Amino acid sequence: MIAIIAGDNPMKTLMITCLTMVLVAGMGSLQADTTDIRGVDVPKALKVGDDTLVLNGGERRRRWFMDIMVVSLYLPEPSSDAEAILASEDPMAITLHITTDRITQERMSDSITEGFERSTGGDTSAITGEKEALLAAFGEELSDGDLIELIYTSESRVKVRHNGEVQGEVESSMAFKEALFGIWLGEEPPEEDMKQRMLGE
Repeated sequence: MIAIIAGDNPMKTLMITCLTMVLVAGMGSLQADTTDIRGVDVPKALKVGDDTLVLNGGERRRRWFMDIMVVSLYLPEPSSDAEAILASEDPMAITLHITTDRITQERMSDSITEGFERSTGGDTSAITGEKEALLAAFGEELSDGDLIELIYTSESRVKVRHNGEVQGEVESSMAFKEALFGIWLGEEPPEEDMKQRMLGE
C-alpha cells in the first residue's frame, strides 16, 4: 500500500515521512527530559530565572495509608550532603507532584505546619511571619495531577508555584530557608527512605 502511495504521490509520501520523523524525535526528546518516579514523569531539570536546577532525587510520600505525592529535590549540581544543602545559599527547589484527590488545601497547610514543627525542633518563633506568608500561598484546592513547586531563588526569596502559576513569594531568611527544606531533609523527615532517595542515595 505504501509503495502505491509513493508511486502516485511521492511528495505526499516524503512529507508524511518527514512529519513522522519529527514526531518520533520529539517523543524521544520528551522522554529524555523526564524520569519515572513511582509512575510520575518528573522533569530532569527545572528552570528558575536564569538558573537551571537538576533533579537530585525523588520519592513518593505516603500518608493516610496511601500514596499522596511524589516529592523531588532540585539543586544546581547533585549532592548527597543534607547538611550542606540546608546551609547553602544557592537556588534550589522542592516539587510536589500530587497523586490523589484526597489532599485538601487544609490538609496541605496542616502538613506543612507539622513539618516546620519537626524541622525547627518545635520552636518556629523565629520564622513565624515567613511561615504564615508561605501558608497563605496555599489558597487553592488541590487535585490529582497538580504540581506544587517551592523554589528558593538566588534573590533569597521563596516562590510558590501551583501548576506553573506563581501563588506567592516570601522574603526568606536563611533560618526560614533551612526550616522549609529541612521539612524533607532535616533530622526528622516524614520518611527516612524518602529523604535518602531525594539525596540520590
